[in-house]
Amino acid sequence: VYGGRSGPMGPPGPAGPPGTGGESSLSVISQCVAGEIISGHRAVYKKNGSIYYADKDIEESVSGLLGISSGAALIGGVVNLVFAGELIEPSWNWIYPAPIFIGNNGTLTQNAPTLGWMVIIAKSISPTAVWVEPEEPILRGN
Repeated sequence: VYGGRSGPMGPPGPAGPPGTGGESSLSVISQCVAGEIISGHRAVYKKNGSIYYADKDIEESVSGLLGISSGAALIGGVVNLVFAGELIEPSWNWIYPAPIFIGNNGTLTQNAPTLGWMVIIAKSISPTAVWVEPEEPILRGN
């Protein structure tokens, strides 16, 4: 009926699906241009003004380490990076508290490398969250 008064509010609807992971308000983030296809939640470094996957076996990528991508991007696209602070991803299942290391092709792992560069990029603070705070790389051998 048009022009009538509204009835009482109905009951709340069902809960929606969980949102995607990302940076929190405590994070230090920046937008950068992807030099290769970048997936979310990978360690990245900057080379010639663009972002690429960091790799524990490549010194250049370890020395230019920036942080962790919080989203994905195609080549030339913009990607958000978390340089410091909290990063949440609901699909993670980290052991915590424990260090997070850089693996190959930007992967994050809790297994300390025995060869290449050992770099702690973050520490787990819950099963689904890390605190990004890159430390100095240590060469473990070749």
